Amino acid sequence: MGRPGPAGGIGVQWPYANYPVTLPWVNQTPSAGSSGGIGTRLSSGFALHIGVDTVNGKSYGGWTGSLKSSVSDAQAMAQLSASLGYTGATLTDGDATSYAVMSGIGGLGSICRPGDTVLLTFSGHGGQVPTGIDDRPGGVADTWVLYDRMLIDDEIRAVFASFAVGVRIVVISDCCHSGSDDDIEPGPPEGGGGVLPELRPRVIQPKASNANVRKFAPVFDAAMPLAWSHYDIAADTLLLAACGDDEEAWEDATHGVFTSALLSVWADGDYEGDYDKFLALVAQKVRSLAEGQPQTPRIHLYGGSGVSSLRAQRPFVLAPASDASLSGGASSTVSVSFSGAQPPASVTVTFDR
Repeated sequence: MGRPGPAGGIGVQWPYANYPVTLPWVNQTPSAGSSGGIGTRLSSGFALHIGVDTVNGKSYGGWTGSLKSSVSDAQAMAQLSASLGYTGATLTDGDATSYAVMSGIGGLGSICRPGDTVLLTFSGHGGQVPTGIDDRPGGVADTWVLYDRMLIDDEIRAVFASFAVGVRIVVISDCCHSGSDDDIEPGPPEGGGGVLPELRPRVIQPKASNANVRKFAPVFDAAMPLAWSHYDIAADTLLLAACGDDEEAWEDATHGVFTSALLSVWADGDYEGDYDKFLALVAQKVRSLAEGQPQTPRIHLYGGSGVSSLRAQRPFVLAPASDASLSGGASSTVSVSFSGAQPPASVTVTFDR
């Protein structure tokens, strides 16, 4: 597949499994003539929490994931966002399909207005797929391992480009960002190595990853132009990642190590500092919980000039509309179309240059 040409738009289609999806904002539309309001929404915060312990073995060469606490992560984060007034939805295991996740994020892009906050969390296996692009680190794209297939980070970023200037997006990703060199079910190393027996990494097996890429080859081939394309994210976007691209994220039977540390530092809302101090305290807690395993939480910033203001705020809180940053670069025009009461056979994302 060649690089897309510089002229015209880029049309990308992804087929999705026909799973029903019910999200509180999917059928909402912006209200006409109002200043940033939409329909009958109750708050300016929207949260989508995804937790995948078990995947569809038919899509991953017989591998089913076998995690223990990704769903409990999603449930805990849903409680956190509800306590702050977010309108939320939770997708776990069989409901956490690529269609459900993309339609959930895309739906938010169509209804959010400046000053709104989106909290998107994922807990589960992470992986990587080759892009064939030399200037990408390692020539790979990071993925979230969903129930039916892996979702490439560029697919998510592409939909983020549909969000308006002044919208705030906070992403929490508790998964591995690198693959494993072994073809065995991941688990703690023999002999302990200082690792508690119940700890395990959230990383997909290479054989399972390869099987998923083969099964959904047309999807991944269609998504690769996104990695080649340059598009602007106008929304103020902040990512809290459980680990670096070359590290593994660990979990125990209760929560992911990163999520457990995050909840501990948050302390049911008693935390009062900014994101940088928050992440530093979370990282300190992760080092203790991971028992010496290399796992270093990271913060990444994207989007408009208001992202620095977002970084300096207390985590997760909803901003008053008057605080919304309306500056920043113009976004690419991105249309994400979904039609019909049931999931469509395909979803089209079109970039207008």
